[in-house]
Amino acid sequence: MLVKAAMLEYLAEELPQTRKVITWNAAENDYMLAINIDLGFTPAGYDGAWQKVLR
Repeated sequence: MLVKAAMLEYLAEELPQTRKVITWNAAENDYMLAINIDLGFTPAGYDGAWQKVLR
């Protein structure tokens, strides 16, 4: 979390024209999702993947 927070601070200070930061997480990664929420990120969409095992 500290690294991500530091990068957000860096962007605000060094690249103030930056208006959007996009991040991605697996839906089952509750720990990282909680960190993103704590840092102020909000869900913007969901991506799904399908697979079929061939024998």
